[in-house]
Amino acid sequence: MGFRQAAELKGVYTHLKVLLSLGGGPDERDTFQFSSMSGHLNRTRAFADKAYWWLVNRGFDGLHLDWRQPGGHCGSQADKQNFLVLVETLRERFGLRYIITVGVPYQEEYRHRGYHLPGIADQADFLLATTHGFHDASEKYAQCPSPYTTPSANHTAGRSKNRAPRNGPTMREVMRMLKYEVPREHRQRLCFSVSLMGHRWTLRSSGAFHAGSAASRAGPAAGDSQARGVLEYPLVCQYLLRDSVDPDGMCSYAVRFRDWVAYEGVHSLPLKLSRMRRDMGTPGLCVAVWDLAFDDFRGDCGNSRSPLLRTIHRALSSKKVWVIPKGAAGGKRP
Repeated sequence: MGFRQAAELKGVYTHLKVLLSLGGGPDERDTFQFSSMSGHLNRTRAFADKAYWWLVNRGFDGLHLDWRQPGGHCGSQADKQNFLVLVETLRERFGLRYIITVGVPYQEEYRHRGYHLPGIADQADFLLATTHGFHDASEKYAQCPSPYTTPSANHTAGRSKNRAPRNGPTMREVMRMLKYEVPREHRQRLCFSVSLMGHRWTLRSSGAFHAGSAASRAGPAAGDSQARGVLEYPLVCQYLLRDSVDPDGMCSYAVRFRDWVAYEGVHSLPLKLSRMRRDMGTPGLCVAVWDLAFDDFRGDCGNSRSPLLRTIHRALSSKKVWVIPKGAAGGKRP
C-alpha cells in the first residue's frame, strides 16, 4: 500500500487517523541519521518544516518517530537532549493540527540513555511502548513470546527440571517501570504493543507440552510468511483441539504431537488486556497492535474476519473483569 492509498482509507473510515512512521531500524545507519539531523538546531527546524508540509500535501494526520537507540553506537551522548528538542520543535511547528507519537523501547538501559520521557510525554500525543516479542522460536524453550508475568515459585515447584529458566522481561515489569518514569498526568498517553504473530516450536518430548517446556528447534515454515518459527492465526486455529491459556504468561497455546504454538488468542487477549488495565490504574487502556497480517483477515477459521482484532476491540470497550476459563489453563494435554 502506497502513501496515496493509505490516505484514501480515510474516505472509507472517516474516524481513521493515518500517520507517517520514520525510523524503526535497529541498524547503526538509522541512529547516525537521526543523531546527525537532531544535533544541529537549524537542521531540526528544517526537518520539522519539511515534515509539516509533507503531511499537508499528502493528507496524513501526524508523524510517528521510532528512533530505536538514541545515544547508541554511531550516535552521540547529546542524543537524549537533542531527541527532546526534536519533539519540542515538531510540536511547535505542528501545533495541535497534527499528531506526534514516539516509540519507546522496553529496555531500561536504552530509555535511560536516550529518552527524556517526562519531557517527551509533555509534547507527544502518545508514547508507543514496545511490550511484545521478548522471546521467539530461536530459543530452546517453548514459551509465551510476550509473557505478562513469570511463573511463581509455587507454580513451577516439582516440574522445573525441563522448564525455561526465568529470563528476560515481562509485560508487567515494563509497564510498571514506565508507569513511574512517565509523570502521572501523562500516563494516559502510554500505549502498549500487542503482537498477533504466532510462534512455533518443535518440542523435545510430546509428554512435556506446557509453556516453558524444552524445545529442540523452531517449528517448520508454513503459510504466507514461509519463515521458520512463526505462524499466522488461520493456521493456528487448525491446532485448536482445545484452547489452552498459560496462567502466568497469559498467552494461548496449542499442541499437536511435538508441534507447539504460542499466540495471542480470543481467550487470552481479554484476560491480558483486563489485567493490563487494572495494573495501569487508568480509566482506559491504549494498545498498539502489531503484525495485523497474522490475524485471520479472510475469515478462514469459520467465524468473522479479523477475530483477534475484534477481540481486542471488545475487551477495550468492556468494563468486565476477565478470568481464565475453568479448565483452560491446561493440565491435560490439549
